[in-house]
Amino acid sequence: MNYDERLQHVSVLGAAGKMGSGILLLTAVEMADLSLKPQNKGKTFCLNAIDVSPAGLAGLMRYLKAQVRKVAEKKTVMLRELYAERDDLVEHADIIDEYVFDVMNIVRPVTTIESAYHSHLVFEAIIENLDLKNKLLSQIYKNNDNDPWFFTNTSSIPIHILDEGAGLDGKILGFHFYNPPAVQRLVELITIPRNSKAMIEFANAYAKALRKVVV
Repeated sequence: MNYDERLQHVSVLGAAGKMGSGILLLTAVEMADLSLKPQNKGKTFCLNAIDVSPAGLAGLMRYLKAQVRKVAEKKTVMLRELYAERDDLVEHADIIDEYVFDVMNIVRPVTTIESAYHSHLVFEAIIENLDLKNKLLSQIYKNNDNDPWFFTNTSSIPIHILDEGAGLDGKILGFHFYNPPAVQRLVELITIPRNSKAMIEFANAYAKALRKVVV
């Protein structure tokens, strides 16, 4: 599975939280940019925003729409190239509106953990509760046939403890964003011996795509 394929179906746990919302924003933009590339035309990209709070998810979608518009306004030249085949998009405002639509169309706000059962990549940004993290990660891993990778934003729990507790067979690494994720340039990458070379290479490629500096 290559980089683009891994990012075709992604879930963010704790998406309505302070860290989760930033991770969701960055990932939604990266997935939308990939979906607009010629080689990905016709492919489906899906980003599940998973949280226990419906009200939180409603607020998340408002935040996301406003932030994506700001992102679009800063890269209109690139967007004009991505939408080069769209004769109906002439004005900058039209291109920005279309990009906001395309990003938002990727995101699925849901309250069910089962939505992550089809994801290739799962970001975990819930509260620092080891038992809860183990329960949710284990549940997803046991019910997902797509060989998912897990990126946890934890700042206090050793990665090998999560790996062993949730029975993830080395499919988890630490990918700790600094707060707020959309602004801070640094990302802390924490690996364990059981991580595959492909998983670590993907993590570095993803960080590079987001213009983050790995420490």
